[in-house]
Amino acid sequence: MSEGWWTALLTAIIVVVGVGSVRAVEYGEMVQTDGKWAFQSTEDPILRILRGKGVISDEESLQTAAAIQKQKEASAPKFKVGYNRGLFFESDKFSLKARIRIQFRFIDDRFNGLYNTLGDTRNFGGTGAAAVRRTENVDTFQLRRARLVFSGHAFSPDVLYYLQLQSETGSEYATSGSSTSVTDAYIHLKHLPLANLRIGLHKPFFNRTQIVSTGELQFVDRAIVHDAFPANGFERRDQGITLMTDRSKYWMNYQVGVYNGSGRTVAQGGFASPNELMYVGRLEADLLGKPGYDQGDAAYSVTPQLSVATAYAYNPGLDTNNATFIGAQTTGGTLRGVGNGRLANQGIVDLGTFAGEGVFKYLGFSLQAEYFFRNQDRHTHSVTALSPTSAGSVGNATGWYVQSGYYVVPKKLEFQARYGWFDPDTRSSQDLIKETAGGAHWLFDGHDHKISLEYANITSGTGSFSTGGRGDLLENRVRIQYQLWF
Repeated sequence: MSEGWWTALLTAIIVVVGVGSVRAVEYGEMVQTDGKWAFQSTEDPILRILRGKGVISDEESLQTAAAIQKQKEASAPKFKVGYNRGLFFESDKFSLKARIRIQFRFIDDRFNGLYNTLGDTRNFGGTGAAAVRRTENVDTFQLRRARLVFSGHAFSPDVLYYLQLQSETGSEYATSGSSTSVTDAYIHLKHLPLANLRIGLHKPFFNRTQIVSTGELQFVDRAIVHDAFPANGFERRDQGITLMTDRSKYWMNYQVGVYNGSGRTVAQGGFASPNELMYVGRLEADLLGKPGYDQGDAAYSVTPQLSVATAYAYNPGLDTNNATFIGAQTTGGTLRGVGNGRLANQGIVDLGTFAGEGVFKYLGFSLQAEYFFRNQDRHTHSVTALSPTSAGSVGNATGWYVQSGYYVVPKKLEFQARYGWFDPDTRSSQDLIKETAGGAHWLFDGHDHKISLEYANITSGTGSFSTGGRGDLLENRVRIQYQLWF
């Protein structure tokens, strides 16, 4: 052969080898095994055979392989882990978020002499109980709340769940110490915007300050008058079912629910008549914007936010003589802890409570108020041996509060003021409980990270019915609280 022929043949071999090398790069990769590098094909065997037989071209093989890989990626389970106001894990059908909230508090309480000589026998002391006396001023450090929350959805974004565990110290007036328990455990179904369903242990939708989290308050804690008027008469949570609208979609919303009326107690018969349930209904209108339930205007609303609402709760068959409630806590102790001591040891009582409210927010300013009235009547039949069989009122109760705040440094520094008025027994004179409070808080990162300062003067009338009107019990209280919620 001539020199030209050998040159052409060598050129053809180089081209073939070069194409093979390119294909090796396209359809395989070099991997290291036992310290040695070797080529490993990544091409689908069927596509390789079809391409080798000329059934499909190289381009068609690449396109088919890309389509197969895309389908595999689309069908593979997706996982996402991160932080967004809580650590979260998300997959195709499930999500889980975990949050922790800690409130640590310092309290300085100063009492007048009447607290020592007479004590509170009527309100926080309660009917038939030894008087609550304050023999000296008190300075206390207190882990007020420590809570762990798990929330998310299961099987569908419309099936939500919420579980909250707590270790909580009773209020300054409660007779019990700290306890650990399940605070909330419910499922929320969102399939129908006009008929969401919440099932389990949760807060009945009764009034604004009952619904809001203690982590989103303007003051260190709720007003005294508010603590006295929960839907069931003694605590904010209950077991039952709530039917409601999706508040994010409508300006007019309703919530109606049926509950045990016995709080977090597992069995209703332990605290109330087994045949009696509690009924709660609420109607609210967002007249301007969406104020939400968090207190104050930490968001610094650029448009006015206005909402009004009314609600009614009927809890018949409350056994105020029962000796057991949560753990070793007595019914009387529970009622006295929220200022309803006059209901203790009154037998079986029917409670009907009305609430009305309004809230306004704009450019860091907020104003809200709530009014309560409660009928307190004895049941007409006996449920326990200690229950009276006669009907009749045990004295109605009423109260209201108004509070306001303004962010002098937008979204950071707010000053607040509050006044509350509570008549625990409309039949008795000189028995009013009044709270005047002022405070401030600094938000490091919204309500999630803040420090709060509060001063309050609390006046409790001793009541001419029991003491001949000997004067008022006076308490001056300073509270400082640090909250971390993440």
